[in-house]
Formats: sequence, C-alpha cells, structure tokens
Amino acid sequence: MGPDERVKAVFPDAGCAALLKARWPDAPFAFASTNDRVLYEEGDAVLVFAAPDPPSLEAVRKASRVANENGAAVVLINPRLASGDAGLGLNFRRMREEFLGKMTVVYCIQPLPWCNVWPNTDHRHNFTNFGANR
Repeated sequence: MGPDERVKAVFPDAGCAALLKARWPDAPFAFASTNDRVLYEEGDAVLVFAAPDPPSLEAVRKASRVANENGAAVVLINPRLASGDAGLGLNFRRMREEFLGKMTVVYCIQPLPWCNVWPNTDHRHNFTNFGANR
C-alpha cells in the first residue's frame, strides 16, 4: 500500500465505531459504521467489515461494489449474515446468498467436537486439542 492509501474498519454499530475511535486515537486505520452515508472514499485501499449483521447487508453490498469498482479490497471478518429470525424473507436470503457466493474464504477457524483446526502461514494446519477423551 502506498502512503496515500488507507485501511478502513467498518463496524455494524455507530456506537462501537465511536467507542473504538475514542479509545484508539492513534489507530493506523480509519473507523466507520455501516450507518455512515459514505463508506468507501477515494484513497481507501481496504474496507474491513467487522462482524457485519443482517440489518447491515445492503450497506455492505453497496460499499463492496463501489470499493471493488475502484480497485479496493473488501474483507469480512466473522460475518453474521445468517439469522434465525422469522422476519427475514426469501428476498433477503437470495440477496445474502448472491453476495456471499462471490466471496472467497481465505482463513477460517473450524470448530470440531475434539479440536479447532486452522491453516498456518506455511499451509500446514495447527490443531488445538481439547483432550483425548472427547
């Protein structure tokens, strides 16, 4: 990344973004909320969405489209776009599947009954064993 490019961390809640910005004034990245009018700005190299939730899906989709059109990367960390709420209709589910279907999973922690498995930087796997009796 060049000196004029920046990373922007986007949170689903304006209060969370404001709290982190106040507690971390010298953060090496910008803070935003999915409630902000403009999420992607010229000079943003990466938009990192932290735990986006179902109500923020449309804002995440729009910002991702604009960012990608301008050559910026989009990262979703721990997306919570699936919900058991009965009020989510078929249109929302289709929109979510269409959006997530275009994403590539590059890192994940996979919980298993006996351990957690995650990829290492050298493409081997690390294991956290919870005990032989499980």
